[in-house]
Amino acid sequence: MKRYFILTLIIMIVAAAVFSGDTSNRFPIDKIIEGGSVFYLFLWWLTFIERWVRFSRKNKARAERLEKEMMDCTFTFNNEGIDYRDKEKRLQLNWSLFNSAIIYKDTLFILVKESAGVMFFFSREELGDAEFNEVFELLQSRIKK
Repeated sequence: MKRYFILTLIIMIVAAAVFSGDTSNRFPIDKIIEGGSVFYLFLWWLTFIERWVRFSRKNKARAERLEKEMMDCTFTFNNEGIDYRDKEKRLQLNWSLFNSAIIYKDTLFILVKESAGVMFFFSREELGDAEFNEVFELLQSRIKK
């Protein structure tokens, strides 16, 4: 998208220069080429916007479905690791599986070793300040780097 934004600016500047010139005595090949470029960019932006709207609608539908299902889950932190339970599954994960725990914008992320993935995340809003800090301190003491 960044590349097309820069390309759009360049083509618009060139289009302004081309269409401001006088071509009364010759065949306007430069205007035809520039008009085609502007038309191409117009179609590209239309398809980009359409794809973005479709993507947003799909994500909104997924979020509404998950919210409607109200998947309650429970996390238990113990000496061996983290025990995760919900309606569909139960996971028992050892501390050795985790790389680190970081806080970014009031959200606690638990990162997995050997991957760039996030296993779990908790927001300060859902846990409350005291419990959020307590969980973070527990994770810092249990996860060995």
